[in-house]
Amino acid sequence: LEFRRVLFRSISGFFNVAGWPDRAPSGPFGAYTDYVAPKFLVPVLLAALEHRRRTGEGQYIDLSQAESSLHLLAPALLHQGVNGVRTERRGNDDDVFAPHGVYPCRGEDRWVAIAVTGDETWRALCTLMGRDDLAGMDGPARLTRRRELDDVVSAWTVTLEAEAAQDVLQANDVAAHQVQNSPECVADPQLAHRGHFVTVEHATQGTTVVEGSRFRLSRTPASTTRGGPTHGEHTFEVLTDLLGYDGDRIAELAVAELLE
Repeated sequence: LEFRRVLFRSISGFFNVAGWPDRAPSGPFGAYTDYVAPKFLVPVLLAALEHRRRTGEGQYIDLSQAESSLHLLAPALLHQGVNGVRTERRGNDDDVFAPHGVYPCRGEDRWVAIAVTGDETWRALCTLMGRDDLAGMDGPARLTRRRELDDVVSAWTVTLEAEAAQDVLQANDVAAHQVQNSPECVADPQLAHRGHFVTVEHATQGTTVVEGSRFRLSRTPASTTRGGPTHGEHTFEVLTDLLGYDGDRIAELAVAELLE
C-alpha cells in the first residue's frame, strides 16, 4: 500500500519539487494523491447522479488519481512548457515572500514557521529582533538576500521558546506558528475549540482518542462515536450481512481456520 502511495505521488510529479536542493526528494506528506482525487470525484459523481435524474441514463466515470493530483502542479507545468524552466526543490523558499521558512527555537527539535508577507510585516519583525538597520529593505531586496536574512531571523528565534516566539510574532501581525508535534497539537487551543480530538469507546483499549471531522456543518454535523475496529472485529457481520453466508458455512470456514 505504501509503495502504491509513493508511486502515485512520483507519477504525478510531486517528489522532485518537494524537499531541499541539496538532499534527495522528500515528496509531500502522507498519501497525497489519495487526499486530492476525491475532491475531483465528488463533483463528477454528483453530476452523474444529476444526469441520471434528468435522463434516466447512467454514467461511466473514468477518473485518474494521478491526473487529478497533477492538476495542482499547473504553474510548474506551465513554466516548463512555455518557458522551458524546470521547477526544482527549494525547501521553504517562496517566489514572493522573504523571509519565509521554519526557524529553530530554544530546546531540542523545536521550530517556528514565519512568513513575512510585506514591508510593514518586515518592519515589525525587525523591531522585535532589534534590527532596525534592516527595516528599510523592500521585497525584492529581501528576496535577493534571503539566505542572509534567514540567518538573522534564526539567531533571534533560537533564543525563544517556540510558543513564545509564535505568540509575540502573532501579537505584532507577523504570520507565524510553532511547529507542533503530538503533545503541542493536543494542547492547541484552536483544535480544542474545534473539538478536533474526540474520546471514544474502543474494543480492546477501553477508550481512545481519535481525530474528529474537519468540517462543522450546521444542519448535518458529523458524529464520531467509536474508535477504529480491531483486526477481524466485524468478520461475522461481513459474512452474514454483506455476503449472505449462513451459520453452517461460517462454521466450515472457522473449522478450516480460514477466519484466523
